[in-house]
Amino acid sequence: MAMMRKNALLLASAALLAAAACVSCARKAVTVPDAIPLVQSLISDSIPMLNRITSVSGKVHGPVVLVGEPRECSEVALQFMECDLFDNIDARMEPDGLPDFAGERIVALMDFAGSPYASCLQESDGTMALRELAVRDALIALDTLMACKMLVLTSPLMAEHGASDVCRLLSAAGLDIPVVCSVDSTFSFTESAFRTLRKRNAFTHVISYPRMESFMTVLPDAGGRDVRVVGCEGLIDSSCVTVKP
Repeated sequence: MAMMRKNALLLASAALLAAAACVSCARKAVTVPDAIPLVQSLISDSIPMLNRITSVSGKVHGPVVLVGEPRECSEVALQFMECDLFDNIDARMEPDGLPDFAGERIVALMDFAGSPYASCLQESDGTMALRELAVRDALIALDTLMACKMLVLTSPLMAEHGASDVCRLLSAAGLDIPVVCSVDSTFSFTESAFRTLRKRNAFTHVISYPRMESFMTVLPDAGGRDVRVVGCEGLIDSSCVTVKP
C-alpha cells in the first residue's frame, strides 16, 4: 500500500511538471535557498497553476483550508466551527456567544491518499517523502480549493518535516498566504488562526455561522494516474473515520 501510494503521488507530480513543460510563462526562474528538488522544479518551471493561484489567493472572501490526516483534520475542523474564545468586536479573549470564525468558509481536505503519514518515515527516504507530500498536499489544496486565504496543516508530523518547504514554495511564488501549524499536539489552531486573521484584517466581518465544506484525497482507480479529490456531503465525524494503524 505504501508503494502504491508513493507511485500515485509520483505520477501526480509528473503530471504537474509535464504541464509546466507544455506552457510558456513569463516568470523568471529563480533559485530557492534550501529548497527540496520538488519545490525548486515547480518554481523554475513556472507552472501556470502557480500563476492562477497567485491571482486569486489571499483575498478576504477566500476560505480557511485545513489539510491533514482524516482524524486530525476533521477534529480541528470541528474546533473551527464551534470555538468561541474571543470577543469578535475587540478581540479580547472572552467568549461573546458568536463563533470566532463567524461568516467564514472552513474547508477540510482530509488526506486519505497520503495517510498515515508515519508510514512515510518507515521508508529509506521517508523524511524526503513526507516533505514532498506536504508540498503536494498544499498544491492540491490551493489549486483545487481556489482563493485560499489561510492554510492550516493539522498534522504535527507534517509541521515538523514539511511546513518549511510549503512556506518556501509560497514565498518564492509570491503567495501571501499564512501557514498555521505546530509540532505541539496541544497547540491551539483556532487561537493562532484567529489572531493571524485579525492582525491581517482578513475576516469577512459577516455575522453568520461558519460554513463547512469537506473534501478527501483518494488513491486512483485501477488504471488512473492522479490522486483524486472527492467532495463529501458534510463533515465526516472523527468518530466515524477509519484510520489505518
